[in-house]
Amino acid sequence: MQIIEKKEIKAVHMTDLADLLKKFDQLEDFTNGNIKCEICSDILINTNIGSLKLKNERLIFSCNKPACFNKMVKKSTD
Repeated sequence: MQIIEKKEIKAVHMTDLADLLKKFDQLEDFTNGNIKCEICSDILINTNIGSLKLKNERLIFSCNKPACFNKMVKKSTD
């Protein structure tokens, strides 16, 4: 018998991203290309966001490169 572990996944749909960025006063930074991947520093756009999390009342992001996404997830669990 296989044991399946349930985990809650919190997600933001791309259609809600602008509202979330507004809430944290980061929409203008995102629109102007000033939001970067926390791991590799690539500039983030709608098509390359991998993950985000809250840190010190700001959203921080990773791009969708597997290595960056995995490092961000690992940081979240540390």
